[in-house]
Amino acid sequence: MPSREENQFWDKMRDFLELFQENLREDERLSDDQTATIWWREGQGGLQFDHEETERYRKILRAGQQLLAPHDELSRADIDRALKDSMFTVAQAKRLGAVDSKRQISQALTEARSSLEGELQAFECWIEVEGFDDSSLPARFGATEFVPLGQEHLARLHTFRRGSQTNDPDNSNLTLPFWNATINGRVVAIQRVQARDHKAAIALATREVTTTLECLNCFADTIPYNHARLQIAYRRPSRESSVRASFADDDSILLSPKAPVPWEYSMERLAELHGIAGEAAVRLDGLLMQDQLSDVQNLLLRGARWVGRATSAKTTEDGMIYSATAIDCVMKPIERPTQTLIERSARLLQDLAEPDDLRRLWRIRNDLVHDGSLEVAAIDMRGMHLVALNLVARLLTSSEVAALNTLTELDSYLDRLVTNGDGGLHAVNQAPP
Repeated sequence: MPSREENQFWDKMRDFLELFQENLREDERLSDDQTATIWWREGQGGLQFDHEETERYRKILRAGQQLLAPHDELSRADIDRALKDSMFTVAQAKRLGAVDSKRQISQALTEARSSLEGELQAFECWIEVEGFDDSSLPARFGATEFVPLGQEHLARLHTFRRGSQTNDPDNSNLTLPFWNATINGRVVAIQRVQARDHKAAIALATREVTTTLECLNCFADTIPYNHARLQIAYRRPSRESSVRASFADDDSILLSPKAPVPWEYSMERLAELHGIAGEAAVRLDGLLMQDQLSDVQNLLLRGARWVGRATSAKTTEDGMIYSATAIDCVMKPIERPTQTLIERSARLLQDLAEPDDLRRLWRIRNDLVHDGSLEVAAIDMRGMHLVALNLVARLLTSSEVAALNTLTELDSYLDRLVTNGDGGLHAVNQAPP
C-alpha cells in the first residue's frame, strides 16, 4: 500500500475537486435531457450533474478503488462516501462565499485522507456455507474454520449487537452477513482478515473462504461415497420438493415428489484420505496457512482451485473448460505450444492416460472454446477432470517441485521430466459412486 505522500490518488482527487469547483453554478438547473445524476443531502442542498460530469465522477471513483484499495481492503461504498463528502464541502464553501478556494479543497482532501487511509482493523467474519456433513465439524482447513452455529455463537453475536465490550484477545470486530433470527445450526466459515470497514471485510473474507472451498472441492471426488460440493450460501427461497417425473410408452410412470437428498462433505473422511490424494490435501492445507507464497506455490494453488471449480461445475461443458484451465495452468507455467502440454501431461501420467487420449480430450476442449460446440459427453468431462486432478496432485506432492520458486524453474523441471523419461507416479483414483 503506497504511503500518503506516494499515493497518486490525492493529486487526481485535487484536480477533480478543482475542476468541480470551477464548474459549480448556483441556481442553474439542467434540463431533463441534460441531467444524469442528482444528489441531495439534508441541510446541504443538492448537486446536479450532466453526463460528462457524471462520467468524471465515475473515473475518480474507479481511481480511488484502484489506488487506495488494490486488494479490496477498503469498500467502494466508503470511497464513494468520502468523495461525496468532499464535493459537498467544496460546494458549501463556494455557496457561502469562501474566498480561499484552494484552502477549502485542501481541507476536504485532509478529511478524506483521514477517513480513507486509517489503520487496518482486525475483523472476524462469519460466512455461511453449504454442503458440509455437520457431524464432521468443527474443522479447519488452511486459515478457515468451519463450525455449526450454536448457543455460544449466538450469545456472542447478541453481545456485539448490544454494543457491549467483549473479551476477545484480538479485540476483533465481528461481521455476520445474511443475519436473521434462525441462524442456529447453520454452518459458517470463520475467516479473520485485515480491512478498513465492514463491507470490505466481508468481501475479503468471502474471497478467502471461496479459495478454501475450491481447494476442498478439489478432493471431493476422491472421498469414498461422497460427491458433495461446497459453496458459499446465498439467500434463496426454500424448497422442500421439486418436480421430477418420467412417462414411458408402456404407460408406466415414475414420480419423485421430494427433492433428492444432497451428499454432504465430510471433513473426517477428508482427513482419512491416504496416498497421493491425502498428501496433496495436507500440502494444500499448508499453503493456505502461509502469508507469502512463491510463484510456483501460487501456480499450484490456482491449479487446485480450478480443479475444485470443475468438481462443482453445473454443466459438463463448464467442467471440461475448468479442468482444461487447471491443466493449462500447471503444465505451461510459461507460454508453450499445446503439443508441449500434451507431452508433459502424458509423461507425468504415463500410467493413467495415453498421448492419443489426451489429444482427443484437448480437441474436444478446442471445439468447445474455439468452435462453440454446445455439448460435452459426461465421460469426456470426467476424463479431463481426472487428468487435471492427477497433474495437480502429482506436482503438489513432488519434493522436487517443493524446492522450486520461479515459473522458469518449474518450466525447466517439466522439460527435464520429458527428456529424461521420469514421471508416472501413483494415480489419484476417483471414489466409488
